[in-house]
Amino acid sequence: MVNPANVYTGQSGPGARYLNLTAFALQPFGTVGNLGWNSIVGPTYWDIDLAVSREFRITERQSLQLRADAFNITNSFVSNPASTATPTSAAVPAFESLGSPNLFGVLNAAQPTRKMQFALKYTF
Repeated sequence: MVNPANVYTGQSGPGARYLNLTAFALQPFGTVGNLGWNSIVGPTYWDIDLAVSREFRITERQSLQLRADAFNITNSFVSNPASTATPTSAAVPAFESLGSPNLFGVLNAAQPTRKMQFALKYTF
């Protein structure tokens, strides 16, 4: 790491560069840089899910249940920076992709979008 005080760009959202590329440098083969273990963290992850249900008695043995579930209610963009030049090879450490600056530290994927489901159940 070249500039440890300026690692994050402060940008977020789809396609934003989360990590500052100028704060890093490629290391010669066989050497280790000065970046500590777990020094870089991704954006904060949070998610709000909600479930609401109501049961209506029709008779003593019959009932009707109405249920609504919502996942990722706020539909917030939550992602981690790209760690490799190819998004499918997640096993490669982030700093091996410094040679491909087009994807290093870019937010390129998000959590699933808001989903809602409704259910109606009749019990007899």
